[in-house]
Amino acid sequence: MNRAPSETAAKPLAGWRVLVPRGGPWGDSVAATLRRQGAVPVIAPLINFAPTTDHTELESALAALAEGSFDWVTLTSATTVDVLYAYRAVIPRRRRSPPSAKRQRRRSRPSDIGSIWFPSSTTRQPGSPRR
Repeated sequence: MNRAPSETAAKPLAGWRVLVPRGGPWGDSVAATLRRQGAVPVIAPLINFAPTTDHTELESALAALAEGSFDWVTLTSATTVDVLYAYRAVIPRRRRSPPSAKRQRRRSRPSDIGSIWFPSSTTRQPGSPRR
């Protein structure tokens, strides 16, 4: 390829094919940014968000969650938070996240990281020995 130096500097990803593993508005936005940098984006969604086909099982799991049947719950997906909100799910307060998780949440948007609940019987206090 014969390119002028200024063209290469302006398009640092010229000639690169880049996989964008998610579609929708997010994938379209990333693809547009890649195109502006000279890349050829290939949008190939590797995940799909779909509603459950077994509402009885979901409602049973949400009832068990509200009763405190789970030792811990980690919410890492904004989609999961949306589903819990839509079903008005109740997550009992047992013990707050350790300090390191709190610091991580401060660096992230609230939708990026959900609440983490630890039972007091399995949580090691900072500085205490491992069992």
